[in-house]
Amino acid sequence: MLGDVIAVDRDMRLTADTCVTDGNHMVAQGNIVRATKADKTYTGPKVDYFQQEDYILMESGGTINSTAGDVFSANRMEGWNKMNYAKGTGNAHLVCAVNKLDATGDVVDYYGKKQGSAEPAKAYLTGNAVAVQANNTLRSNRLVIYLEDEKAKAAEAE
Repeated sequence: MLGDVIAVDRDMRLTADTCVTDGNHMVAQGNIVRATKADKTYTGPKVDYFQQEDYILMESGGTINSTAGDVFSANRMEGWNKMNYAKGTGNAHLVCAVNKLDATGDVVDYYGKKQGSAEPAKAYLTGNAVAVQANNTLRSNRLVIYLEDEKAKAAEAE
């Protein structure tokens, strides 16, 4: 499909200049590619969506925005929607609006809160990890940040 493509598949909506699909794998690219799924929007120059795995790959970089105002970007982004997990590699940057947290690292593994679970969302920052919140700055090779509704805690720093 060419030119101002809009593809809708169940609860996912994708817009792009071009889109190719075989029924399970959809490749969209050109201009601003936007795939919206549940409470997240994936944006990048090229988005691969694998329906069966509910997996999104943005190999050329991209951004994941949540309806809560959180923004996660990197040179290479991956997202597994069923697991509420995303991984950013290369200049990974995570901004959590509710926590007023800004965090960066070479790699960021983000685990969203699972429905019905008491465990908070968390982010693992690896390589040149820096987390800034209010007047506090943490720097380490590896940080684990627990993201709760009104506060974020750094639980580990190596």
